[in-house]
Amino acid sequence: MKNIGMATPLRQTKTRSRLLAVVCSVAVVGSISLTAPSAAAVQPSMRAATAAAPMSLPTDSSTGNSGDYATDAFGDPWDFNNAEDLTPHMRGLSVGISGLSEGPITATNSVLSGTATPNSYLVLAATLSKTLPWGRDTQNYPINANRYTQLTMSMYSSRSMAAGVFYDLCGGASSSCYNGSPFGVSAGWHVYTMDLTKATTYYATHQRWGGSATMVRLGFNPSAATSFQIDWIRLGSAGTTGLNPAQPQLTITKPSAVSGADYATTVRGRPWNFQAPGDVTLGGIGDAHYSSAGLRAKNIVTTAIPRGNDPHIGLPLPTPIVGSKYSQFSVDVCYDGAFGLTDSPGGGMNGRVIWQIAGETFLRSSQDFLVFPGCQLINMDLSVAANVVEDEADASDPGGFRGFAGRSIVSIRFDPDEDPGTRYFSVRSIKLAATDRGVGGFPIQFNDRNWRTGTTADIWLDPTGTGTSLRQIARGVPTTSGGNAFTWRGRDVGNGVVPSGSYFVKVRLSSGGVQTAVYSTGRFVLTATP
Repeated sequence: MKNIGMATPLRQTKTRSRLLAVVCSVAVVGSISLTAPSAAAVQPSMRAATAAAPMSLPTDSSTGNSGDYATDAFGDPWDFNNAEDLTPHMRGLSVGISGLSEGPITATNSVLSGTATPNSYLVLAATLSKTLPWGRDTQNYPINANRYTQLTMSMYSSRSMAAGVFYDLCGGASSSCYNGSPFGVSAGWHVYTMDLTKATTYYATHQRWGGSATMVRLGFNPSAATSFQIDWIRLGSAGTTGLNPAQPQLTITKPSAVSGADYATTVRGRPWNFQAPGDVTLGGIGDAHYSSAGLRAKNIVTTAIPRGNDPHIGLPLPTPIVGSKYSQFSVDVCYDGAFGLTDSPGGGMNGRVIWQIAGETFLRSSQDFLVFPGCQLINMDLSVAANVVEDEADASDPGGFRGFAGRSIVSIRFDPDEDPGTRYFSVRSIKLAATDRGVGGFPIQFNDRNWRTGTTADIWLDPTGTGTSLRQIARGVPTTSGGNAFTWRGRDVGNGVVPSGSYFVKVRLSSGGVQTAVYSTGRFVLTATP
């Protein structure tokens, strides 16, 4: 449990729920079997769960036109050719695998490498209950298990071993939703294909693949430490094979969750980049060093924080934050050490944002969000429903849940972790962004990592993110290698004026008959002009 203190007379003494280490542990009840699924499995002790209400990302199912989950969700297949494919969640939540890394095997191709030990697992996609999602968390990008029914991958192993695909279909609400299917890994390079709707399952009475999956992982059970390499993984529709080399790999960079005006830069006149002590007020933090790379520091024990598990970084505010405007929180942060969630040294790898609303004499806390060893850019929308963004303990505060959006925020801080041990971390920047805005149009920007000559773009606006009210604003726009900018002038393809409103952007790239479509991670607010 956590007691939230503050380096000012303003205090809040309230116990907080803590994530338990069991959510990431593996309880073994046998060895994974190639032929007898009832004889073995990895217990579903890592519980995934959806949030109380969806976050603010689009839910339009029509983006699913590549036949591959990762391409449809992120515009980026699991080909391990770029750093984003090895996600912080994959690094942190995988168990029993050492040396997990990406690296080239040819001039144009990289692989995911690691060493598997008995009863280890590699997380492909997951979430954890009672956490705010960020990045490629499946709360943000649910897996449609009715559409994506076949797992195919190209894999090398130094020896044969038993393996399995494991999944959770109801966010940890019941063990009956956890299941999996066995398969055998042979020595050398091979392509493995499994129809998840037809494969033999470990649990005959549990749910089979279908509906919505919140967790997918690969389990390995070698007789001894075994090195492996994975060239690509495809969680796709039935009948799909490998990755298409012509598939566009699309990222929309503007609008995005972090592309809007930054509070500190705009209002304070200087960003929170932690290059000097004046950027922050520290509590429970020692050995602080500032440089052009940001703040480098560690957790420490103080009189107010006797267990050392409440490091916090207060952000100076020249004027209150308008919560209805500045609500997109992001932090560029790195952590030393290993991942853990126990309430003991080496655990506490969960962060929070804590704020005070004008007129209140106590602090409000966000729900936990996971943090991982290594570097990561965490971004979250604090404007979502109050009962989603706030810790459940805030329900007992005067006024109950009040959230961040629409409030006048008079103080705010970032709590990087809750590790009672000595945990070093580095914070390179924090940003609290507004929603992007445009008058009479908007400069849309996107990038194709796999650009080929002749690729064109179609662009739509969507006020809901559900695909039911799409309005096309561009058709057949030529694209170039690297970043692309389309200056939209406020009219649709029929020359009609698009009304004022708040819009997501949907871009579809077409290359040689192959298409990739994704949504922006943030909206922009349009003020229409005649």
